[in-house]
Amino acid sequence: MSADPSDVTDGTPPLQLTQDERDGHTVFVLEGDIDLESSRTLRADLLAALPSGDEKVVVDLARVGFMDSSGLAALVSAWKVVRERGSFRVAGANEVVHRVLTITGMEEVFDLHTDVDAALRAPRA
Repeated sequence: MSADPSDVTDGTPPLQLTQDERDGHTVFVLEGDIDLESSRTLRADLLAALPSGDEKVVVDLARVGFMDSSGLAALVSAWKVVRERGSFRVAGANEVVHRVLTITGMEEVFDLHTDVDAALRAPRA
């Protein structure tokens, strides 16, 4: 996922989403800020890229500097799809992003880990 750099008006680079397979998990790496504008594309891209079957998903937020409630809603949409058939883990949330998860109570819902390696090693809940 990436926007045309000419679309950036405030100097913030567009949100980047890359996908990788590691140890039987689909790892989504997000980089940039997740706000109202970028969350729409993020939600669509995540939902389109989710594996079918017994999903094991890790979302790496280590390179996300900011996330608002619309970004959280995009993650919740993906979590709702995955939770019935697999695992959905969130890794690497910095202090700012972790605060959003805490304030909204999502730290009790999401399977949070310090980094991707920890998420990959965690037993399936």
